[in-house]
Amino acid sequence: MTRDREFFNPPPIINKPFTVKIKKIVNETPSIKTFFFDFAPNGFPVNILPGQFLMVWIPEVDEIPISVSYIGPDEQLGITVQKRGEATSKLHLLNKGDFIGIRGPYGNSFIFNHDFSIIIGGGVGMAPLRELVKGISEHSNYDTLVINGAKTKTELLYDSEYRKYRDKIIYKTCTDDGTDGYYGFITDFFENNLDEYIKKVGASNKITVYSCGPEIMMKKICDICLAKGIKIQASLERMMKCGFGLCGLCVLEPNGLKVCQDGPIFNEDLLSKINDFGNYFRDESGKKLLL
Repeated sequence: MTRDREFFNPPPIINKPFTVKIKKIVNETPSIKTFFFDFAPNGFPVNILPGQFLMVWIPEVDEIPISVSYIGPDEQLGITVQKRGEATSKLHLLNKGDFIGIRGPYGNSFIFNHDFSIIIGGGVGMAPLRELVKGISEHSNYDTLVINGAKTKTELLYDSEYRKYRDKIIYKTCTDDGTDGYYGFITDFFENNLDEYIKKVGASNKITVYSCGPEIMMKKICDICLAKGIKIQASLERMMKCGFGLCGLCVLEPNGLKVCQDGPIFNEDLLSKINDFGNYFRDESGKKLLL
């Protein structure tokens, strides 16, 4: 995972929907499923990087942006989806052998900095971070702390998978109801234990935080990182209709950045200048609403 390949040379984009057959469905938690499919438009595999997303067409409903959560051999991809609204509820009703439409990949990707890594995922926000965790865990010479947060134990995404990595990573869980790991919010655990890890590596600028989850959570994590001089890369989510900068629903103020083109991954320099971050989003009509 080199900086040049991940960020400056993005993979080719398929802008027309490509129909794929669902090959496998895994029930990750009571509300979250992962859908696996092959993605090789016109017989050619598409290089997809950790943190990028696809526009997914769900029959009879809509097209929505979903992060790639699994990048496997033989052109197999996976998307991990929580049942929340009309589109995701319809997707959860599909079965193995059903078809969905895919186009992309869109956006930039996480950039691995070879620092001490702290990976923080809240709920289904752990999905775009999965390949990053997997990639780092395969290199035992990199120190990594993974903090997995959810409302309750049964909603901890990829929990059993990450427990298998415990000889390679430091793995901690947080649950709002105290059913597993730290009893409380993931942001409190991060703030309360951060000085320990800064002391361990010798300096705060030797740490990079990678995060995805509820934006209120990421805003607080970002504020803590900025105060401590820690680098951060956060994956933002916004309403999207196109994925390539046309509809304008994902524009961030005041700098006009577009989540679909300039993101979805933003670093600490950009996050500190985005007034909408942690405060506002746009609905389907483009109207700004409070998060």
